[in-house]
Amino acid sequence: MSFRVDPASDVPPSRQIVEAFLDVALIHAGQLRIARGHCEIAGVVAAATRLVEPAARARAITIRTVESEPQPAAWLDGPKLQQVVVNLLANAINHSPAGGEVVLELGRVGDVTTLRVRDEGAGITPELHHSLFAAFAHDDARRQGAVDRSIGLGLAICRRIVEAHGGSIVVESAAGGAVFALHLPVVAPS
Repeated sequence: MSFRVDPASDVPPSRQIVEAFLDVALIHAGQLRIARGHCEIAGVVAAATRLVEPAARARAITIRTVESEPQPAAWLDGPKLQQVVVNLLANAINHSPAGGEVVLELGRVGDVTTLRVRDEGAGITPELHHSLFAAFAHDDARRQGAVDRSIGLGLAICRRIVEAHGGSIVVESAAGGAVFALHLPVVAPS
């Protein structure tokens, strides 16, 4: 459950790692910049899904998106939000069995957009729930059988990006998979 080098990316692996460390350094210095702009959340989810499709195809994993209602345009940092969704999807693909399914559920409750990413993996040990979003966190028990190229930064970065938007991200785990739930306030342009 973490940042991983994307071998299909045009960005060299060493640069991907350096950029992840730079994000962490900015976060720890309190200098993470969120550049809010007009953002179609469903479009961000669709773009993120396209980016991880090659990894899903390589493991015969289906990605299914369920949108309970149309999402309003929001005032968010689209590229940063896409980074979060790509990371959550890549983790879900990594931890689902070959031939499985990853489900994205996009909904809204009042002024809060909710995105849930569900995998069919082994779940996450309860002992790790409290520290999963810390830098360099790993769940070795969950990794059995996973294809892992992670360094343990992805979820820490995701959490800070989401919190910088005034939102939250939590993990739920049960037999037969894990669910990461992202809650973002729908902020109108000021």
